[in-house]
Formats: sequence, structure tokens, C-alpha cells
Amino acid sequence: MQRLGSVLLAAAIVLSACGSGDDDVTVADAWSRASAPTQTSGAVYFDLTVADDDTLVAASVPASVAVEAEIHEVVMVDDSSEGSHDMSTDMDMDEGGQMRMQELSDGLALTGGETVSFEPGGYHVMLPELAAPLEVGDEFELTLEFASADDVTVTVTVSETAP
Repeated sequence: MQRLGSVLLAAAIVLSACGSGDDDVTVADAWSRASAPTQTSGAVYFDLTVADDDTLVAASVPASVAVEAEIHEVVMVDDSSEGSHDMSTDMDMDEGGQMRMQELSDGLALTGGETVSFEPGGYHVMLPELAAPLEVGDEFELTLEFASADDVTVTVTVSETAP
């Protein structure tokens, strides 16, 4: 009987070392800026860390928030690239260049153990075609889909500034 207890204890230790997948992805400080009544799009920001190399392949929000969610990045360009959105009214520009955002249709490669900040002027989850304005204090769910890790759903809080 004592041997069976030792075997069960050893099995429990091995299983806990393997993990349940809950620690594979960490999302911290998920927030979205409040939008103006006539604003038709929004963005979500957060810090993302994965345990192992992976790819963030998609994001989604309920239809009550926006029609879709897209993974975007802001880049400096010298020309008006087709398929990107002009950010010149929202971003500081270097001399001779323009800031544009573009969808990462192939996803975003992530390095295990490194934190990637989704923030204004960088990576973000774009919410085109908002269903209604985002108001301070609102909360909604954002689901992130990965190539390898399980999907992760987090609560996004709408505020005027980052947490």
C-alpha cells in the first residue's frame, strides 16, 4: 500500500511538472481606450508572454463589441502602402516618414519567455467597425488564438489611459 502511495505521489509530481497549459500564456493589463461617439474603430493593448516559441494567429471579440478583431502593428513607411491605415493624426512622425498600421495576416511570431507589449504606436489588436462607442468602465472579453498554445480569453477594461 505504501508503494502505491509513492507511485501516485511520483505521478502527481511528473504531471504537475508538465503543466496543465494554464501557464503557457500570460496576458497582463488588457485595456482599451475610450472612443468618441463617432469613432468607428478601437484598439486593445496588453502585455503578452508565452512559455515556448509560438505564433499569435488570431484575436476575436463578441459581435456586441466589434465586427472583428485584427492583429496589427504600426510601422514607419516612406510611401502610402496599400492596405494600411494612415496614423499621421495619432502618431509622432520622423522627418520624411509616415506612421501606418498594417494587419499581421500571418500572425505574430512570439519568442518563449519574452514579453511583447501591445501598446499605442506598436502592436495592438484593432477593432474595426465598433458596434457601439467604448466607454470608460466598460469591460469585454478578448480571445487570443495561438498556433500551439490553447486559446486564452481575457477581460479588457476600457479606460482613458493604460493601467
